[in-house]
Amino acid sequence: MEEKNFRSKWENYLTKYDIESVDKDALLSYYKESISCGRLDSLKNYSEVELLTRLGLFENGYLTNAGFYLFSNKKPVVLKMATYVTDARINFSDIRRVEDNIYNLIRCTNAYIKEKMNLRVEMGEGTSRIEILEVPVLAIREIIVNSFAHANYRGVTEHEIDITPTQIKIYNPGEFPINLKPEMFVTASRKSHPRNKVILTTLYKCKDIEIFSSGFKKVFSLCEASNVKFDYETSEDGFSFVFYRPNAINKTPLVAETILRTSDYKVLNVLRDNPNLTREQIASLICMDKRTVQRKLNTLVANGFIIRIGSKKTGYWKILN
Repeated sequence: MEEKNFRSKWENYLTKYDIESVDKDALLSYYKESISCGRLDSLKNYSEVELLTRLGLFENGYLTNAGFYLFSNKKPVVLKMATYVTDARINFSDIRRVEDNIYNLIRCTNAYIKEKMNLRVEMGEGTSRIEILEVPVLAIREIIVNSFAHANYRGVTEHEIDITPTQIKIYNPGEFPINLKPEMFVTASRKSHPRNKVILTTLYKCKDIEIFSSGFKKVFSLCEASNVKFDYETSEDGFSFVFYRPNAINKTPLVAETILRTSDYKVLNVLRDNPNLTREQIASLICMDKRTVQRKLNTLVANGFIIRIGSKKTGYWKILN
């Protein structure tokens, strides 16, 4: 049997799980999203069985493999997420392990990365403030969805998110098509090579993905427009996409690492851009109260990241390597 045929048939194999194994909240949320974006016709009377059957995820009273991984309440997929203090990846400031279905984990991953990214604040018209994340959210989402849609679910499947001061790395436990590279889908009109076509089609209907085969083209374009560098790594058991954080900090010592919170780094970021900022100005830029900012400054001083030069009124902050 050819691998291509195996891929298409695997998703339709029936499992031992019936309708009671469905995460009904996730399925209802999916239904509302799909109706809202116009990619799914509404049901006359909403029914989990009818919806799953229409999507090709339920047959003869049981979930298919695709339906099980997409919407099961048995938590079939593992997601590991970690934020590291430095690129050495020795100490981490946050680590989480989540087990859930594909639909929920896509949203969990998006939220986690957005939480950990730095904000750039720009002034709009008048006194309005515009907050811009360092890496385009749409590019992040595209890679996340592709990661879950193209993963290999025939064995132990663990997705992984690693965030360091300079990188956001998204690991997909599914090898990239042989002899192909992501840029080939950007510079040439190549057809998609979906490992899990049913899963991909289901995610398309709720607009988690836009159009087949256009994911990398969209990511490359968004990153270029935002001056965000990226890379990828292929291996026999998986594929990783790496976003390089443009406002990243990589000047902390690798030998004696100090665990800082993401909010500490935000204070350090704005001081790198302007060491003359006052506590009040820092608080305004990153939406913190003055007392919290002062605690962050004390932490940075105590751990040797910054020192104060001069007086409170006329001095400035010196950033230490």
